[in-house]
Amino acid sequence: MEIDTGGEEFTSGPRQLLADALADGLPESVKVVGAAENISPEPGHDVVIVSLDEVKPGAYSGSRLVSINVIAAVAKTTPGAADDALEEHLANVLAVLDEVAWVDWRSAKRSLYAPSEESSGFPAFSIEIEINVRTET
Repeated sequence: MEIDTGGEEFTSGPRQLLADALADGLPESVKVVGAAENISPEPGHDVVIVSLDEVKPGAYSGSRLVSINVIAAVAKTTPGAADDALEEHLANVLAVLDEVAWVDWRSAKRSLYAPSEESSGFPAFSIEIEINVRTET
């Protein structure tokens, strides 16, 4: 399987490749997790969680359209300060995604990320991404 990048080949799956690209492009204070893991943001350490959402047949034979959900959450919950931190965090994540040629992000929607049932949740954005993957060469 390879990501359709106009000839550039990769050996990992798209979810992990995207997590790696985000980890490389975001500040070290941001924890990037390449799995649907229940992790809480900690003061000074925002999180980005990358998880596989859906796989559909691609537009051409031997391809798949892989949907990935990226959750960008901040540790702040105080109104105002949380909004400011979340907007900055989202801008940083989108800037990295814009630099990754094989990523097509569709939308970023405000959400609440609750890593557990006991958690009241953290301000977040859910970013929908689609990647074309070739299954045959």
